[in-house]
Amino acid sequence: MPDRHVEKTVQWSKRWLADKIKQGHQVVDVGPGMHLLKREESMRIDVLLRAESAADTIRFYVEELGMFRVDADYGMESYLLRAIANPAICLQIAPWHPPARESPVFALTVPSCDSQFQRLRAMRFAGGRLVPDKNGVLEVFEWPGGKSFMLEDPAKNRFLLCEDRIAPV
Repeated sequence: MPDRHVEKTVQWSKRWLADKIKQGHQVVDVGPGMHLLKREESMRIDVLLRAESAADTIRFYVEELGMFRVDADYGMESYLLRAIANPAICLQIAPWHPPARESPVFALTVPSCDSQFQRLRAMRFAGGRLVPDKNGVLEVFEWPGGKSFMLEDPAKNRFLLCEDRIAPV
């Protein structure tokens, strides 16, 4: 009698476990006959950028800025660039995304705005550039919560590099 009950329980446990694995849970063995279920949740943030020239845009973000790598070639001049410091952040570049605008389309927070500004100020960009403020001054803007400066990629997409004192990297 107990054997049939045990077998029924084991079969139910196997089905239950198989269903959990299909749902994306990972089974972690923590000892004899003991398992933990761990659900691997992940989310990727994609910023959609217009790029008339994929090659120029890739050169800017990958080689000159040095903060992204090419992760996927979707064809039709569409690429996915993944942030080196945080792989959950990606740029999707394609010629059909909405056109660039004056305000920044995204911001990247870095540990030191000043060191990034000095590094990029010394660089000769092939297509992108550092963007001066409304008075034509090219400098790091500082406010009580941090610092920032604006850049523009070859397709005229603007973005900020920021140093956040309130919620740092």
